[in-house]
Amino acid sequence: MALLSASANPDGILRVTLGRPVAHTRTLPFPTMARSAFERVVARDWARHIIGIRATPHTVAGEPVDRGRWRAAFAPTDVLDALSQAAAEQGWAGVDIRTADDAIAGAVRTLAPAESREADLVAVVCDSTGPTDILHLRGGAPWVGRSLPAASGDNAVVAFAKAHAHRAPVVIFGGGPRAAALARTLGDKGHRTRVIDVGLPPDATAAATLAVLGTLSPASLALRTPAVSKAREGQMRGVTRWLVVATAAALLAAFGLEHWRITTASNDVRLRRADISAEVSNAIAIRSAIEADVDVASALARREVQTSRTSAVLAAVTLAMPMGTALTAVSVAGDTISVEGESTRSAAVYESLRALPMLTAVKLASPLRQERQAGDVAVEHFAFNARVRDTDVRTPAPKVTR
Repeated sequence: MALLSASANPDGILRVTLGRPVAHTRTLPFPTMARSAFERVVARDWARHIIGIRATPHTVAGEPVDRGRWRAAFAPTDVLDALSQAAAEQGWAGVDIRTADDAIAGAVRTLAPAESREADLVAVVCDSTGPTDILHLRGGAPWVGRSLPAASGDNAVVAFAKAHAHRAPVVIFGGGPRAAALARTLGDKGHRTRVIDVGLPPDATAAATLAVLGTLSPASLALRTPAVSKAREGQMRGVTRWLVVATAAALLAAFGLEHWRITTASNDVRLRRADISAEVSNAIAIRSAIEADVDVASALARREVQTSRTSAVLAAVTLAMPMGTALTAVSVAGDTISVEGESTRSAAVYESLRALPMLTAVKLASPLRQERQAGDVAVEHFAFNARVRDTDVRTPAPKVTR
């Protein structure tokens, strides 16, 4: 670390790529939950998901892939602590630690953007001895990765591609004749291949290639120690406080502007009301007079209608009485008429009232009483109630025949 700091500018971000078997990336089946909860659960039982070279606590960084799947990066916590401490001691502004799979996926997205949009893709790191690392990507993100044994042949890459991404395009990182030979072999097997030279000498190691790939983009799953995460959370809380203060200041400014706008509008309305107050008062007085006249006219119209209807009803009832009938009382109250009298045929009186089109609901108001007068003539005392219809029933005009 000291040699690196002496040959580079330690004021920037130190990017570190950890390869297998120190660090791993896995796609795990897990239910939907908070990211922090997932990381705590997997870190507590990390040995179930990877084979580590040392039985030490591991730090886990995770992200959801889709419903029921997560992507997780694993690395020993003490290694991360040592790297972070050494970077701080050498004056680096920060350290960005990632897995080899993360570095390869970032390089694919940076150097081969067209291929990274493929549904399935195979990326291979190759040095002068042959392929050393291989990764299956889905949608440009790591899915399954492997470290190949030393001096692995091309058939190992062909077998991996057939098992995980049959006929998928292949991107090879590394220059020299060995990468070109691997590209020809994969092309013969039906794979569309692309060799990307990262600018290292032909005899550069795979570790050097991974180191270069790790500098091309920020880490998707950055591995941070608990101390670094806590410090980052403190920084984020500070930023959040400043955001809260800025938001409050913006709200106060907006409130002040809105208050000024409303005050200005209220003053304008007040001035306009003062300008038209005389016209409005005159209009209100005229409207009040008109409303009073309308009320009087309406009352007179109602009285006229009521009077006309009552007279018509009384005349119709009187004319409808059969012979031998004497009325003793006829009264109209609202829409109800009461008829009392004497008749030799009370049934005929009832039928006559029912026949009147302006009356409805004719019924007895009290029981019939019979009395005998001189000559043994029987008369009945009757009392009927009926309801006057709401609308006037007009007699049709006679037809004129020419």
